[in-house]
Amino acid sequence: MIPFWRHRSFVTGMLCGGIVIGFVWAASTWLNTTRKTREYDQCLVAQRGSTMACDAIMRMRDADERLKKQ
Repeated sequence: MIPFWRHRSFVTGMLCGGIVIGFVWAASTWLNTTRKTREYDQCLVAQRGSTMACDAIMRMRDADERLKKQ
C-alpha cells in the first residue's frame, strides 16, 4: 500500500503539470493568432483593403508553409 503522503504528492504533481501544460498551450495559441492577425493587417494595407485578395494570399502562404514542412 502506498503511504498517504506519497499519494498526495503525486496528485499535487499531476495538478501542477496539468496547469503548466495548459499555460504552454494557451501561450502558443495566443502567439500564433497574434502573428496571423498582424500578417493579415499588413496584407490589407498592401492590397488597399481587399479582403478577397488577402484571403487568397493567406491561403497560398499556408499551403506553401505546409509544403515546406513535408
